[in-house]
Amino acid sequence: MNNTSVRVRRATQLDSNDILTWRNDDTTRKMSRNTGIILKKDHDNWLTAALTNTDKVLLIAEDNQGKIGFLRFDSTDKGSRAEVSINLNPNRRDQKLSKTFLRQAKRFLPRGVNDLLACIKVENEVSNHIFSSSNYELKHSKDGYNYYILKIRK
Repeated sequence: MNNTSVRVRRATQLDSNDILTWRNDDTTRKMSRNTGIILKKDHDNWLTAALTNTDKVLLIAEDNQGKIGFLRFDSTDKGSRAEVSINLNPNRRDQKLSKTFLRQAKRFLPRGVNDLLACIKVENEVSNHIFSSSNYELKHSKDGYNYYILKIRK
């Protein structure tokens, strides 16, 4: 896969069904904090609120084969830190696209964000590898999760 063909853009309501389908995928649910199935009405309410929430950045990656996945930044600590969450389209897994998505998504970070936090289940070997090989530093592990930090260079 040619990494230069990956395009990142802000998510819109038109992405709602894809984001929900990917979120309710069995593998995604197993690796999520909330492992339950999300109902469409709950998802629609969440997405509508999230798209207008200035503490959130919702992104979609695409290439010439279609949508790659969804990435979310949630600002915390008065905007100095953002938690990053990434979820690939199940049909696009195992194509080595996550690191490119993570790297390109940083240009959408709100001003004032000094570092990124990723909270990954210890058992999620793929995501742990993606973040550790993308210069995120493992800070600690607690309650079945690894916590990674990436300092943002100014």
